[in-house]
Amino acid sequence: MKNLIKKKLYFKAGDVDEKEFTIKGVFSAGGEDRHGEIIDQTGWELKDYMENPVVLFAHDQWTPAVGQVKELRVNDNGNLAGIIQFAAKEYELAKTLFNLYKGGF
Repeated sequence: MKNLIKKKLYFKAGDVDEKEFTIKGVFSAGGEDRHGEIIDQTGWELKDYMENPVVLFAHDQWTPAVGQVKELRVNDNGNLAGIIQFAAKEYELAKTLFNLYKGGF
């Protein structure tokens, strides 16, 4: 049995597409976090997640998803990166979150 460690992913926003409500960015990098921990970027198992790649607000499974991961992979720098499309047309909270990320908050 594998030793499962759950960690929070902090999304670092990059390119923004305001028409599609997408943001490209880094989800996880191999550097040491503020708790002195390092996530091995070669160990990602993404297949199961990508079968239903929803983005939940604050990991709350009882609140509707605020977006969907459209792309997820280990990038050329060895970091977990991808594209989130926010459900901004369907859900006001998703639109607010998109605008906050877009604004750098």
